[in-house]
Amino acid sequence: GDAIMQNTTLTVLNIQHNDIGHEGIERIAHGLTLNQSIVELDLEKNNLGPQGGALLANALAANATLKTLILWYNDLGDDGAACFAHVLATKNRTLTNLDLWFNGVGPRGAAQLAAMLETNDVLTALNLRRNNLDDDTARLLAKALAINSTLTLFDL
Repeated sequence: GDAIMQNTTLTVLNIQHNDIGHEGIERIAHGLTLNQSIVELDLEKNNLGPQGGALLANALAANATLKTLILWYNDLGDDGAACFAHVLATKNRTLTNLDLWFNGVGPRGAAQLAAMLETNDVLTALNLRRNNLDDDTARLLAKALAINSTLTLFDL
């Protein structure tokens, strides 16, 4: 975390498949609150869970440079998705690409993301592929897409 805070030249940080868990994401999230150079963070398959997702989402509230966040296979679930939806609807104005592929997001989390899409005018790419979404959720997301004017890539 301290290294991330202090580094001013690193723009892409790839920490795929490291199983960093709660302690690791806590340090990374803390580092992201002050880092002003990282624009892409890839945390694929790191066992973050909903609590790790909440820590990372809260860090996004303070971070003004991160544009791409890749979170494949992290079991964020509905609670993690809801945390990202809240921050992207109310606090973060820089993230343009959120990749939540295969995270166990269900109808409740997707409904929060749909509500965020109705007001967020920064996000251009959202990947919800291989999550637990039903037909009603797909309709809710379609309604949000009809309102959103900035998303250019949406993957289910």
